[in-house]
This record gives sequence, C-alpha cells and structure tokens, in this order.
Amino acid sequence: MATIDMRDEANLGVNINDIELTDEHGNDWILVEYEYQCPNSDFLEGTEFDTVETYYCGPEKLYFWVDNETGEFETVLRQHEKDEREPNEDDDSDPIPPPDDKTLIEYNCADHPLESDVISDYHNNHADPDDYLHTPGAKTIPEVPVAGYGRFEYEYPIHPDHMYDDKRTHWDFENECVVLVKFTNEDIVGEPNTWEELRQHRKALLTLTDAQYASIESYDPAGYARLGAYRQALRDWPGHFEGVIDAVFADSCLPYDSIIELGNAGTDPTLHTDGT
Repeated sequence: MATIDMRDEANLGVNINDIELTDEHGNDWILVEYEYQCPNSDFLEGTEFDTVETYYCGPEKLYFWVDNETGEFETVLRQHEKDEREPNEDDDSDPIPPPDDKTLIEYNCADHPLESDVISDYHNNHADPDDYLHTPGAKTIPEVPVAGYGRFEYEYPIHPDHMYDDKRTHWDFENECVVLVKFTNEDIVGEPNTWEELRQHRKALLTLTDAQYASIESYDPAGYARLGAYRQALRDWPGHFEGVIDAVFADSCLPYDSIIELGNAGTDPTLHTDGT
C-alpha cells in the first residue's frame, strides 16, 4: 500500500495559488485537503488500497433536496440557487415552493470533502480552461503485458467522481450522513461474457479469417505469417487469461493485428476491404 500525493502542481495541473475561491455567481469556495482509499488493482473492485492525498475545490456549502423515504437526492444546489428558491422581500418573483415529500439538507463541504466531490457537479473549475494540462498515471489489467495481446487500461489514481455513483449515493436520515455507493467493474465496463461465450467468439474470429488465410499464402507470405500468428494467438488466448483476470476484462485482452479489424467481445469482426 502506497501514499500518492496529487496535491502538487504536476498532478493537480495548476498552481494552487492561482485557483480562484469564488465562482461566477459569487459563491464562496474552499480548498480543503483530504485523502481517500483507491483500489490499487482489479480496477474498482480491488481489495488492497493506496491512500490518495488530494484537494476538494468547490462550494463551501451545498444544499440538497432528499426524498423522505429513499434518501435519494433530487436536486443539489449551491448557495445562490438555494436563495433563489426562498422568499425575498426585494424580489417580486414567486419563490419555488418546497416539495412536501422532500427534506432540504444543508451540507458543510469542509467537513465532508470526499462526499462533496462526489455529489457536486460544481467543483474543480480550474480544470475547465482549454489550456488546462493534466497528465494522469495509468494502470493496466493484466499488470504485466502478455506479448501479442491487448490490455485493459484505466486512469490511476481513480478520481472519486469515477469511483462512486452519484445517482445511487444517498442520505442516511438516521445517522445524518451521505452514504457513498461505489461503482462495480460491471457498472463501468459492462456485463461480462462467460468464458464459454468468449470461446464461441474466438471461434467466430477464426472462422472469419479462414478464407483470407487460405488465399494469401501464395502471393503475400509476410501477411500469411502475420495472420497465422494472430490465429495462433487466438487459440492461446484463454490459456493466458482464463482464471487470471476477471472475464469482464477479457475482450480487452484479445490479440490484434492491423491485417484484420476486431469487433467487441459481443460482436464479430469484419475484415479490412483494402486487399490486405
């Protein structure tokens, strides 16, 4: 387990002294250091973690309407948006009446920076300009490449916005706190195929190159060798990865050669039509 400091200019993408702490609507912003636990393997479902040190840069307070039965967030508001919904003697416009089945929660973001990063869309405005430059790290599955095969690659460390599902995150009335709900690998990558289905897909890939493989031997020895190596890699593919990686990542690890064009694991490929 390691500690990853994302607070310096190289990782943050901006000097913290250049960050404005007031947004375009006059809401006060805060810059708060915090840390969170990030799985260091198996994408979102790893069981070992690195500690990531970072900043919350966003509104000082958030307000959200919460369903009284489910705790689901209906609307997340900044200070000026909350004020617009309330009666104002200097304003002739009618305020928006509060819903009967919702409770308005005032949330202090300085005390809960991780949760605020997840539930708020109004943070990290320093990353909005076109010239903003941020070069994140990356991890792959499998971690060690297998020659001739692809890998599943993802940005690392994973930002809380991409680790937790703001649509399923909710309010716990009993404990008066936000309950974060983490994404699963399947949520992000998609429903995995079984290895039996993946073998059927491999069979289809081999079948679709049968005619090409038989036809090019006499006039394109180099292409014939490449295609032969690709077909052998397909045959060896389950042996390299079954039981080693989760099946949800398996189609990212298919072999590839530019002589063909692969589809996804749930579809079949098409051959190039340029004569190669």
